[in-house]
Amino acid sequence: MGPIAITIMILVAGGFFGYFGWQKFELMLKAKPDFRLNNLPARLKGLWEYGILQKRLRKNEKSAGWMHALIFWGFCLLLLRSVVLILTGYSEDLHIPGVLGNAYTALKDVVEVVVLGMVSYAFYRRTVVKPARLTISFEGFLILSLIGYLMISDFVFDGAKFALFHDVTHVAEEMRFAIAGSAVAMLFKGLPTAVLEALYYGAYWTHVGVLMAFGVYLTKSKHMHVITALPNVFLRTLEQPALAIPKLDLEDENAESFGIATINDLTWKQELDLFTCTECGRCLSSCPTYVTHKPLSLKGVNDDLKHHLFAQAGTHSVPPEDEAPSAVVEPVPLIGNVISEDTMWACTTCGFCETACPVFIEQVPRIVSMRQNQVLMEGNFPEELNKLFSGLERSSNPWGLGYD
Repeated sequence: MGPIAITIMILVAGGFFGYFGWQKFELMLKAKPDFRLNNLPARLKGLWEYGILQKRLRKNEKSAGWMHALIFWGFCLLLLRSVVLILTGYSEDLHIPGVLGNAYTALKDVVEVVVLGMVSYAFYRRTVVKPARLTISFEGFLILSLIGYLMISDFVFDGAKFALFHDVTHVAEEMRFAIAGSAVAMLFKGLPTAVLEALYYGAYWTHVGVLMAFGVYLTKSKHMHVITALPNVFLRTLEQPALAIPKLDLEDENAESFGIATINDLTWKQELDLFTCTECGRCLSSCPTYVTHKPLSLKGVNDDLKHHLFAQAGTHSVPPEDEAPSAVVEPVPLIGNVISEDTMWACTTCGFCETACPVFIEQVPRIVSMRQNQVLMEGNFPEELNKLFSGLERSSNPWGLGYD
C-alpha cells in the first residue's frame, strides 16, 4: 500500500496523541495524592461489570444503554481489524489465515452492521427524541459521523477489494464469510477497473486517516472518556459513594487550609473525574435540585472545573508581562469565580448523581469539601445554617436541645 506513508501517519498521530495525553496526565501528577489501589479483586470485578459489561448503562436506561454498549463492544471487537488495516499499509496481502480468520471476518461484518445501526439510532435520538438531559452539540454529531464513516469505508474497502481481487485465493475465501463486504462487491460489479481502484485505495487511506485522527481528537474533546472511563471505574471509591464524605483532621497544626479552595486542592482522582465526565446528563434526570430548577447542573460543574483547570495550567506557564518570569500566579478561589455560591449550596447531597453515573464520577465529596473550606476557612455559609451551628456548638446537636 505505502510503507512510508503509513509510517508517517503513525508517527504524526502517535506524536499528537502522546503530547495531548501527556498534558492531562502531567496535571494529575502535580495534583494531590489519593491512594486508590486497595482491594484489587473488588476493583477488577467492578471493572468487568460496570466498565466492560456496562451494567449501569444497560440497567438505568435500556434503549440508550444498549446503544452505547453495542457501540463500545463493537469497537473492542474491531480493534483487531484496525490493527490489520494499519499493517496492510506495509503488506497489502496481510490477512488472518485459516478458520480463525474466516470466523473473525464473519463476526467483523456483523459487528460493523450493528455499530452502524446504533450510530443511526444515536442520530435519531439527537435529532428527533432530544432527551432533556442530553446536550445537543456539534461535537456529538461529529463523533457519531466519524464512527459511521469508519464502518462505511470498511465496507467500501472490502467491496472494492473483492471486486478487484476475487481470483486471489485468500481474497475469495474471505469473500465467502464477509457478508456485508460481499454485498457491496455485488453493487460494484461491472464498474471500470480504474473506478474500483479509486474506491479501494480511497476507502483504505481515508479509513486509516480518520481512525488515527479520531484517536487524536479524543484527547482534546469531551469524548476523552473513551480513554479514561475504564481507569476511572477501576479506581472508584469502593464504599457507598454518597457516604464517602471527606474527613478532616482539625487538630493538624501543619494544615494550611481545609477543604477545596482552588483548583490546586483537587486530588489526581478528582481531576480524572473531570476528564472522564461524558456530559451524558444522567446525573440530572432525578436530581432533586435540578428538577426543581435550582442553580445546579452537575455536568455543568464538571465542565466548568475542567476548563478552569486547563486555563489555570496555561496561566502558570505564562506569567503576566509586569511580573518576573519566575513569578507564580496564585490560583483563584473556585467559589465565586468558577462555581457560584448558590450552585455549591444547592446540592442536597442525596447521592443520586453517583448512583446514576455510568463512569462513577464522585460528585458529593468534592462539593462537600468545597463547603468545608467555605465554612472553616472563609466563615461563609447561608444564614439558615446559623441556628444549626449554634446548636452544635452549645448543645452538640443541630436542634440546640439541652440535656435533661
